Amino acid sequence: MNKEISCVLKISQKELYEILGEPSGSLFGSYGDVYLMENGGRITVYYDNDSLLKEIVIKNDLIKTEVEIKITIKKE
Repeated sequence: MNKEISCVLKISQKELYEILGEPSGSLFGSYGDVYLMENGGRITVYYDNDSLLKEIVIKNDLIKTEVEIKITIKKE
C-alpha cells in the first residue's frame, strides 16, 4: 500500500534537525538525509537548492510488506 500526500510547508534543513535530531546518514547524488527508525523503517527527506524541505518518503517493512508514504512539500 503506497500513499501520496501533498502539503504546503516551509521548513529548513536546520529546523528539521532541531525537530528530528541529527540524521543517520546523508544521500549521495541527491540533496537529502536518511533517518532510521527503531522498528526497521526509514524516513528519507529531500531538500531543494535553498535547503528547504522538498519531500519526505517514509518506508516501513515491519510486517514484511513494504509500505511507502510520500509527502510532497510545496512552498506556496
